[in-house]
Amino acid sequence: TLTLGNRAGHAQAWPVLVLTLTDQRNRPLARRSFAPSEYLSDEQRIAAGIPPLSEQPLSLSLTVRDLAPMGFDLQLTY
Repeated sequence: TLTLGNRAGHAQAWPVLVLTLTDQRNRPLARRSFAPSEYLSDEQRIAAGIPPLSEQPLSLSLTVRDLAPMGFDLQLTY
């Protein structure tokens, strides 16, 4: 679960979310990128972008197999 904020006075494109799962020493175990179409189901919402001066709560369900992550890093990219 996360909240994306847009402080601009105009709409912004939805980013690609890059999630890295890490071990106890913060070393990467696995990395995956999620396109907006993977965390938003509404194509019109994706096309409209993040509304100006807003916060948007998001949720993405994950299943991890054969790894024992102890932490994560989340980056936004375009």
